[in-house]
Amino acid sequence: MKALHPKAAHWIRKGMFDGLASFAEFEERVDQIPGEKDRGDIFEIFIEGYLATQPITQHVWHWIVG
Repeated sequence: MKALHPKAAHWIRKGMFDGLASFAEFEERVDQIPGEKDRGDIFEIFIEGYLATQPITQHVWHWIVG
């Protein structure tokens, strides 16, 4: 599945989500990003990926994005 967020490719290339072992680790990485808009974008990308991988929401997610 291709990410829908316009900044997803940028943050994925930068390795923002590589090798995460916990949500706490994700929060630590996000806290290192200086811009509030960038932090918000990263969180939105994370949520998009999370929702797309949860069995209970997959059918709804596929219905929304086609």
